[in-house]
Amino acid sequence: MKLLILSDGLTFKENGAYFAEDAFLHFVDHLRPWFAEIIACVPVEHRPASNEQRNFEQAGIEHRRPVLSGANVSVAETTPYYSVARFYCRALPLVWKNTPVLRRAIDQADAVLLRLPAMNSFLLSNMARRRGKPVFTYFVGDERAIASGAGKYKGLSLAAARSVAAMHEWAYRRMVRLSDESFFLSSDLQRRFAGESKHAHFAFTSLVSADDVEMRSRVAWNAPPRLLSVGRLSAEKGLDFAIRAVAALRSQGRCVELTICGEGPDRARLEALTDQLGVRKQVTFSGHVPRGQPLDDQYREADLFLLPSFSEGVPKVLLEAMACGLPALATHVGGVPDIVGHEENGLLIAPRCVESIVSGVCRLWDDLRLRQTIVQGGYDFIREHTAEKQAQRVARIILGARATARLAAVRDAA
Repeated sequence: MKLLILSDGLTFKENGAYFAEDAFLHFVDHLRPWFAEIIACVPVEHRPASNEQRNFEQAGIEHRRPVLSGANVSVAETTPYYSVARFYCRALPLVWKNTPVLRRAIDQADAVLLRLPAMNSFLLSNMARRRGKPVFTYFVGDERAIASGAGKYKGLSLAAARSVAAMHEWAYRRMVRLSDESFFLSSDLQRRFAGESKHAHFAFTSLVSADDVEMRSRVAWNAPPRLLSVGRLSAEKGLDFAIRAVAALRSQGRCVELTICGEGPDRARLEALTDQLGVRKQVTFSGHVPRGQPLDDQYREADLFLLPSFSEGVPKVLLEAMACGLPALATHVGGVPDIVGHEENGLLIAPRCVESIVSGVCRLWDDLRLRQTIVQGGYDFIREHTAEKQAQRVARIILGARATARLAAVRDAA
């Protein structure tokens, strides 16, 4: 079976290899064994690095690991657009350039998997239906939350962003209604679209392989304890609350160290906050740390993983922390509760709340038995949700639906 996968995650091409910040495209590598061929339809950037491109490359997500490199994977390159607003500003030339690429890709495929949100999905889903190809949708983000959260838009731009998000949601609901099967990154998204989908499945894209699970040898914490956060340095990640929590803990006589791995537009503001609160020596900004050995070393050296975001899907960094035996303290937002059971494989805390972070750190600091329970719970969870097992589940659903459709077609013809 030939599967066409559409993602609007920006992809870079260098010396014939593809690199992406879209974690889903790394997950595609684990789908390869299940299909005769995978055709990945993605926006590809060929130009030398511009300032805008560098901003994407510094998003805190490893883009130097090649993607879409398997022998049975081909790439259908579309024109990148960088943002929804820019897509609409250049809609006519973009559609003109991308239509023949999408048409050739759909003609080669037996079925289509749409990673949503994606601007090119509006055109591709219509093409697939007209050609009678099975369509599967996979929701990984909430445009309404993005439009309203983190103070990204204000005034008229906020009203415009909300209107566009509402229009897109109507279109995506129709896509889900007409698709054969639908996957959702979080249970919240699944509940929102449950009435539209014939067959809805909760599925997240783990990037942790079975070989990545590493049993932690030490139980005792460092002195002082080392906290770790990994992700983009932007407002919705809530890192200012983590820094304020470090200061609050110090005022209680509990000195901790916080290492922040990642880059982003808020770095200067966050560094200024550490100076303002007098915790510059306790907070380390490590910048972008590549996945693999460098980032694994950060997990191994830490005592507690902290995710203070107030807007998330299913964060891959939480899964990585579990695989390295780190107890996790994470905010109760987005898809986080789908992978973190409170007091089972992590602690869930309120977002935008310094006191919740302080209380959670103190609990895990003082309660060795709770730490051991959470670490073991993390190992148990990740072993049941490795990249291989998640890919197997998604592939079997797609292949099963395709086989069912073929049998129905044979029965109808008879």
